[in-house]
Parts: sequence; structure tokens; C-alpha cells
Amino acid sequence: MQNKFKSGFTLIELGIVLIIIFILALLSVPQFSQLVKKSKETKTRIAMTELKDAIYTYYEKNGVYPVDLTQPEFLGKYIKKIPVVKLGGHHHDSAELKLGEEIDDSGGWIYNPATGNISVNCSHKDTKGQEISKW
Repeated sequence: MQNKFKSGFTLIELGIVLIIIFILALLSVPQFSQLVKKSKETKTRIAMTELKDAIYTYYEKNGVYPVDLTQPEFLGKYIKKIPVVKLGGHHHDSAELKLGEEIDDSGGWIYNPATGNISVNCSHKDTKGQEISKW
């Protein structure tokens, strides 16, 4: 007697597998986007550390903080270029540098030549809930 049943998957089995794959994809996409944001925040923190190091090196050699980070006596000697602020959704990536101390939430960097303080010009919160300008 021959086996009347063919081997293989039924449409119901294939449908269940596709539903499971779809559910797993839905669960992983938010985690992936969160990882991208964390990565951009980390790159910005590293860039800020490099800027701070360059500012402090300038201060140690000259006894004053640089007046403007875009001037040739600073840019090119202490740091190659002003790094880009990458925040992942709050603002466009920007290397814009503003002078002053008041955060206006326009993105980029804000530098206070009186204190040598450099920070991100953003009042949003990062992935850990900390205000970005307070880094």
C-alpha cells in the first residue's frame, strides 16, 4: 500500500513560522534603534573629550583658554578639526561652534572662552535620562 501523504510543510505550519519570525523582528527593531542612538552618543562623548583635552593642552602652554576654537592658533595645532556632534534624532549632525555659556538647543557645540568649558548645545535627554548639555 502506498503512502497517500506527501512529506513537507502545510500552509498552516508555514504561516505559524512566518508569524513567529515577524514577532521576533518587531521585538528586535526597537533594540537596534536604541543601540544606534547609544553609539552616536558615545561618539559625541569621545569627540567632546578630545576637544576638552585640546583646550586644556592649549591652556597649559599659553596660560589662557583659546578665544575661538576655529582660529589657526588652535585649530590645526591642538586638534585637526572641530568634530561633529551626532545625537541620533534630537538634532542634525553638526560641527557648528557657538561662543557663550547659555544652551539654546540648536545643536552643535557651545564654548565658553572665559572658563574653557565646551559642551553639547542640546537640552534633550540621552538614552540614560541625563541632559546632554550636562555631560
